[in-house]
Amino acid sequence: MKADSKQQLAILSLFMRLYLMVEKSLPDYYFPLTFQIVSKAIERSLTMSIPDLELVSYHLCPYVQRAVITLLEKEISHQRTYIDLSNKPDWFRQISPLGKVPLLKVSDEVLFESTVICEYLDEITPGSLYPIDPLIKAKHRA
Repeated sequence: MKADSKQQLAILSLFMRLYLMVEKSLPDYYFPLTFQIVSKAIERSLTMSIPDLELVSYHLCPYVQRAVITLLEKEISHQRTYIDLSNKPDWFRQISPLGKVPLLKVSDEVLFESTVICEYLDEITPGSLYPIDPLIKAKHRA
């Protein structure tokens, strides 16, 4: 899946923010190398495809809602499968190391823990839900 115009705009916006940060913080002789790195990252983002995603969840789980909010906010196509936690299916027990939801099935791999799932979803799509500044980002995570 190629990036649509909304994704391209988000990527260009990110590029401009990176450019402004680099321009202010590095000597001029670093710029060509940094520009190459950022350009390659943008090129990868434009052609990157999002894998098949399936969120395994329970209707009333607040941790599942974190992942759902991220999926909806980032407009990520996904399938949602609901299970009954009082009667867990065998297939769920086989793939869930902790026996808890949410689980995100990424093609043939499985991610668990809502924070990990949200960060993964944020990283595979253009634009970030987190601030760029590391200190502010850390405060948001706390």
